[in-house]
Amino acid sequence: MNSNFIGNKYNSDLSTVECAKLIRKELKEKFKNIVFSIHSEYYSMGSSITIRILNCGFNFVNPLYNSNNFSVDVPYYTEKALQLLNEIKKTAQQYNYDRSDSQTDYFDNHFYLDVDFKRGD
Repeated sequence: MNSNFIGNKYNSDLSTVECAKLIRKELKEKFKNIVFSIHSEYYSMGSSITIRILNCGFNFVNPLYNSNNFSVDVPYYTEKALQLLNEIKKTAQQYNYDRSDSQTDYFDNHFYLDVDFKRGD
């Protein structure tokens, strides 16, 4: 599967750390009442940005979700939570590019992105 996208704010001169700072600034402006934790990391052959939503002001777990009942197809997150996750991903991916092709085991991107809610302690 080919991803093939270049974000409209992608700049090859920006490091992953610089992208994380710009993403943090943009998310703070866009979501004033939400608390984020944003970290960047470098490792062999790549880098990543991790965004954790620490406090969003609403319950992100679907009240119908039951971890003990695997036969019912109920999503873990509420619709509102999924919309928030997607909006944050869209914002962050503007600074990224991805020319990967997983079918040929070829991976080429500016950074990997992980966005999720903080759960537990």
